[in-house]
Amino acid sequence: DGSLRLYAVVRNHPLFYEDDAAILDAGRRVENVLHEIGKTSLSRAFGIRSTASYRDIHVLSVRWEGTPEVPPGTPTPAEEAYLADVLDGLHVPQQATFLGVKLRDLDAMAAARSRSIVDMTVELVASVLGDKPTDYAAFEPDRRHIAAVLRRHECRAPTHAERRRLEAWFNDGRHAEPEIIRLPDKLVVNSRDELEFAALERFTAPMFAAPHAMWLADAFNLDHGPQVVSLRAQLQTGEDTNRDLRRSVRLQSKDREDDRINNPHDEDSEESERLEFTRAIRQEYAQGRDMPSLYGCSVVFGRRTPPRHASETFVEYLSAMYGIETRPLEHRQMLALDEVQPTSRVRCSPWPQRLNLGMVAYSGIASFTDLGDPEGAFVGQGLPDGTPVYFDPMAASRHDKPPVTYLCGRPGSGKTM
Repeated sequence: DGSLRLYAVVRNHPLFYEDDAAILDAGRRVENVLHEIGKTSLSRAFGIRSTASYRDIHVLSVRWEGTPEVPPGTPTPAEEAYLADVLDGLHVPQQATFLGVKLRDLDAMAAARSRSIVDMTVELVASVLGDKPTDYAAFEPDRRHIAAVLRRHECRAPTHAERRRLEAWFNDGRHAEPEIIRLPDKLVVNSRDELEFAALERFTAPMFAAPHAMWLADAFNLDHGPQVVSLRAQLQTGEDTNRDLRRSVRLQSKDREDDRINNPHDEDSEESERLEFTRAIRQEYAQGRDMPSLYGCSVVFGRRTPPRHASETFVEYLSAMYGIETRPLEHRQMLALDEVQPTSRVRCSPWPQRLNLGMVAYSGIASFTDLGDPEGAFVGQGLPDGTPVYFDPMAASRHDKPPVTYLCGRPGSGKTM
């Protein structure tokens, strides 16, 4: 369709054993990158919604199991061969969280905001009848800016293995087109893997408190948790969010006053709480107008069908622990698979949410063990996820830092060896 998206990998953080300060710091990094990208959104002019230009984002977290690859920085062929032999047969979980940003043709966008309806109609008809190739050069200024933002916040380009999972996670990273059988409540891939998709329907809890609300990390860490979580949204400007909240407060206050007149003896406590909550959120945005919000947010979970003996899945867990209701996407399973794919324009969830950045940033979406050096000797597996840990005894010297190594364990556990 002539559009471009830039995808980067968000740094993993081993939040499971961290203290509150470290968890908050990791969430703040995710919040900051979304905040800075949201600054490129444009508020609506003269109160007309169609004149707004909000930045489209796609956050996709994928978890899979497989044999780990030899680190690309391994210095010698002998060490590479040794590690390949050690890692062969080791089956470990892996995770990558991707942040995709839809790029813009800045010149065309500036012209579009000053064009008449007739000009826009003529261009639309021309684009439908023609087959213009994508003008990559027109997107280059925006690509450079977004790439610089992502780098500043420790996001990096995907590796070859991560890109395979981004594009073909449902087929074990293989790009060969699989056979997919469509059923009302699931998809059967290559006659063996059964996948089912569910969408986040609503939040029954009015507020989450970081750092004790890592709802996505908790869902991933369950025995039968999701393999993929996809979140698509637009970053609405803080100015427009504040306008919408102000209008919502006004309408809720009017409805409540009408109810008091018509039913003076019937007080709706739930409606009263909702109004107070809306006022509190509006006050928050009134104080920081530049903080964007996630507008039209679609959250889709994909998982392999759990076994019949599974006592609790992430659906029951999220409902019991956080009041998060999800619902299977019956007769929309193929559309759900399309939605979680990178660069897709499909939206299949009928329950779009409106969230602030903290709901996602402090959810632990990139919580995964990431211990050890980038390359070196394989010394074991990190808890709780079981990822391979490498140790490079010369890493500290190369960075001109004092080398300190701790070996901790119970008596007789092999520390001396």
